[in-house]
Amino acid sequence: MTSLLQRYNVGPRLAAAFAVLIVLSGLIALIGYRGLTSARALVDGIVNQNMAKIRLSNDMMNANFIIGTQLRNLVLPTSDEENRQFVAKIQSARADYNKAREALYAMPASEQGKILRAEIDARRAEVKGLNDKVMDLVMTGHSDEALPFLLNKAAPAMQVWQDKIAENIALQEKQAADASAVAFKSMDDSRKLLIGGSLLVVLLSGALGVLITRSLTQPLSRATRAAESIAGGQLDNDVDTQFNDEAGRLLKAMSKMQQQLRNLLSAQTDMARRHDEGQISFRIDAE
Repeated sequence: MTSLLQRYNVGPRLAAAFAVLIVLSGLIALIGYRGLTSARALVDGIVNQNMAKIRLSNDMMNANFIIGTQLRNLVLPTSDEENRQFVAKIQSARADYNKAREALYAMPASEQGKILRAEIDARRAEVKGLNDKVMDLVMTGHSDEALPFLLNKAAPAMQVWQDKIAENIALQEKQAADASAVAFKSMDDSRKLLIGGSLLVVLLSGALGVLITRSLTQPLSRATRAAESIAGGQLDNDVDTQFNDEAGRLLKAMSKMQQQLRNLLSAQTDMARRHDEGQISFRIDAE
């Protein structure tokens, strides 16, 4: 790996290492962001969808509870004025039910939720007719018929209606629990990926740092030893290299310098020998 790095200059070497680390860091950040975004979407769904649906379903059940209570009051021996008040409260509760129902049905529903909504509306249509008959019997002076009709038909039908709304609440609670489990798993997976990715970046940073450092220090150490040897008069140092990075060019330059010094010393030695043999003279005659 060190030999591979020494084929390139220091600048591209460092740039490539930083680019790898930046890309890895970006990928880790992207993975973490996507995981947290997914978890947030699930939590938003729980808070803004499931919890809201549960609240609206409870509002519908509470409205029906008020209707049932006022119907029981209506069949008791009471005055016409009190009966009109009971009927007014029933109408108000029906308005509250309709308001909660419209808000609930404006939200998207699963296939199971759509089936429950259809069943709730079917029970509602049935119970409304029965309750209207109870009120008509009371308001027309047939209270003696209204009580058994309420107990035997209207009240049991109302309970079935309430049970369907309760099923819808249970469905939303289950969906909220499932979404919560998925959200926690998504956050846990993102945490593991972030930790694992961070460790990978740290390890890779260390490995690249060691490799790049070695690719620089090894040839520089050779060049330093060669320079010290040349300064000491030793000109047979091994500074040959096949690489062309900055350190490689330095070694090649020192090899050429070492060769030139050897040539110079060889020429000086040859001149001294020839002088000693009388072939040449260094004397300069005075004029």
